[in-house]
Amino acid sequence: MRGQAQRHTRDRLKANKLEALWTPGIEVIVGAGTVIVAWFGGRAALQGTLPVEDLVAFILYLGLFYQPLRLLARTSEGFQEARTGAQHVLEVLDVQPNVVDPPEGVDSGRVQGKVHFEGVDFEYEPDLPVLKNVSFEVKPGQTLALVGPTGAGKSTIVSLIPRFYDPKWGQVLIDDIDISEMRLASVRRNVSMVLQDTFLFAGTVKENLRFGNEGASDEEIVVAANAHNFIEALPRGYTPAWANAE
Repeated sequence: MRGQAQRHTRDRLKANKLEALWTPGIEVIVGAGTVIVAWFGGRAALQGTLPVEDLVAFILYLGLFYQPLRLLARTSEGFQEARTGAQHVLEVLDVQPNVVDPPEGVDSGRVQGKVHFEGVDFEYEPDLPVLKNVSFEVKPGQTLALVGPTGAGKSTIVSLIPRFYDPKWGQVLIDDIDISEMRLASVRRNVSMVLQDTFLFAGTVKENLRFGNEGASDEEIVVAANAHNFIEALPRGYTPAWANAE
């Protein structure tokens, strides 16, 4: 990891140096060309061998000639960044997931919500265990809080439930069905994740609550939000979300 960070830093500094030299280098070439033309053209004009109006016209045409070079320099930098970004995107799209549907996956339908970890071991890197023989059970309707320092495996446990990863050993079961035997769509249809970062879309509080189900009635929104009194206490209630966020 440290080697990768150092290599990234070295490559980033090299790219910054090249970028810092490229555009100023073009400007130096443009400026030098204009100075040379003005120097020799001015001398020729003073000696009477070149009409002044021709010199002025040539300098103006020279400026028009250099403008595409400046644009090309700026475009080249953006093109290189876009090409690199596209390569990274394609690399991600070409990655074959390790977690796939089983040959005869089970579609469990709507589950009750019993979650059971049985002797689960997990590691991101070989011989660097994150979870070791973890076992617990959460019954439907029960709330479980995972508390611990950073790196203790809290997010890993949460990621194992929708089967973003498969455990090295042990089983993760929902309603006594091993999720490795369930279709991914079936598992993830029954698992909802609420991230730490909150986000309000432009619109009203009601529209934000209706985001997952546009046909929901006002009564269903009140039940789903479970915060009716809090929302009603806001200066503008269920009206524009951005106004309430202020």
